Order: sequence, then structure tokens, then C-alpha cells
Amino acid sequence: MVARRNKALSVLLTLLVACLAACAGTIDQTITFLADEAWQSDATLSFPAEVASLLGSQVDSELNALQQEINAQGGEMRWERSDADGSATYTVEASGQGYDILRRVSFSDMNVTAVEQDGQRQLTFTATPAIDAAAQTLTVIGGEILSSNGTVSGGDTVRWVNPSVTMEAVLTERGGVAALPIVPILIGVALVAGGGLLAWYLLRRRKTAPAAGPAWAGYPPPTAVSPPIAPPAVPPYTPTPPAPPPANPGQAAIAPGAKPAARFCVSCGTELRATAKFCAACGHRQPD
Repeated sequence: MVARRNKALSVLLTLLVACLAACAGTIDQTITFLADEAWQSDATLSFPAEVASLLGSQVDSELNALQQEINAQGGEMRWERSDADGSATYTVEASGQGYDILRRVSFSDMNVTAVEQDGQRQLTFTATPAIDAAAQTLTVIGGEILSSNGTVSGGDTVRWVNPSVTMEAVLTERGGVAALPIVPILIGVALVAGGGLLAWYLLRRRKTAPAAGPAWAGYPPPTAVSPPIAPPAVPPYTPTPPAPPPANPGQAAIAPGAKPAARFCVSCGTELRATAKFCAACGHRQPD
């Protein structure tokens, strides 16, 4: 039963390639190799206007049959057609696991073998050019392109444009565990773990260390700060009451019990009484 399905798929593929050759069609296919023999395929088939109307329905029928066969074998395929100015363009997307199914959706005679090399899974890819196609572009993407007779770009992609010889490439799978840089990852994990343990130890030691213990080793202890000196107490201010005004305005106030100063006439010099306004000798008026 499987042999009959494979034969049917091969016939369908042959018919599609024959249509492309007869119509001077073009093929542009990209195959991505993933881990554990998983893969993805994106292809574009173009037919010129002069024959698209004649063979378009036939290509539609063959793609439908191919889609049913691929889905029945555990893969997945879908396609769509777009017409512009009479020409027809088919976009075919497929994915699955297992290189036997991949060979059915390849528009070249393709072969893939896998081997373990230095603990890493490597693929050897070969494909022959599509016979009599007007133009062909094949792109292969993997984890790393180790060697190829195509044009390598980015380290993981190789492309052939209108090849005239068998296309060859040795590559690793994309996303495979064995293809990861194990040693750098382990070193990074060790550094992160070591840094975390060191930070935890320093934090724990800081919390448990005494205030004036080993943390001050080799350094003079901090100088104790004397408490601030309080300013001297100031007695509360008591205002002095003002002296009472003199009994005689214009005359200096005399302290109680003190003898008033002697007065003399400004004209004749006779001694006067303290309250005299005129001299008793000469009658001259005295100043206040």
C-alpha cells in the first residue's frame, strides 16, 4: 500500500515538473531542515500566460491529489493559486517529519542521509536540477552549513540559482539539541550560579558580623563623637522700673537721704537756697 502511494506521488511530481518544462515555467523552493527529521518546504511555481489557461486546471487537479497523499502520510500541505495578466502562480507550503515524505514535495530528484559525527547529527543533501525548467532557485536552511557547492550566506543558508550540476551540501539540523553550543551554555550557567552563591554568602556575613568586629580589621576604629555642650543657663530678664520724675522739673533728681548740692548766684556769687529763684543779695534771677 505504501509502495503504491509513493509511486502515485512520484507520478504526480513528474507531471508537475513536465508541466513546468513544457510551459517554460519557473521553480523557487526553500527547504528548512529541523530537528528529528522534521522539515518545512515553501515553493512557488509560475506559468506564463500563453499556456496557463490550457494547463491550469490540470495543475490544480495534480496539486489536490498531491495534497491528499501528503496529508495521508502524516505531513501537511496546502496551496493557493493567483492569476495576473493571464499568468498563473502557485504557492505550495508543506511540512512533516521524515525525508521520504519530503522527497515527494521536492521539485528536484533529492536525497538526504543523516549520520552522527562527533556527537552531532549531520545531514548530507543532494539534488539534481529540474529538467528543462525555464528557471530554478533552490534554498536550503539548517543549523549550520558545513560544506556546499552553492552560495552560503549567514552560516546557515545555501542557495543555488539555475544550477547545472548536482547540488550538494553537508549541514546540521536547525533547532537540534546537539547543535547547541553546550560548553558556552554550561560555562554561563556556572558563572551565574557562582555569582549568586557569592552574593548570598556576603549578604549573610554582613548580617551576622558584629559592629566593631572583623569588618574593621586593619583600620583604626571610628572616633567616638562627644555629645554637644549645652550653652550656659541665662537668668530670665527682669526689666528695671524707671526712676520717678524729679519734684522740680529741670532740676536733677536727688536720691533719697542725699544732701542737695550748694547753689551760688550767677551774678554775685552769694550762696543760695536750693529752691531760690532770685539772689537775696543782688536780686538777680537765677536760671532754672
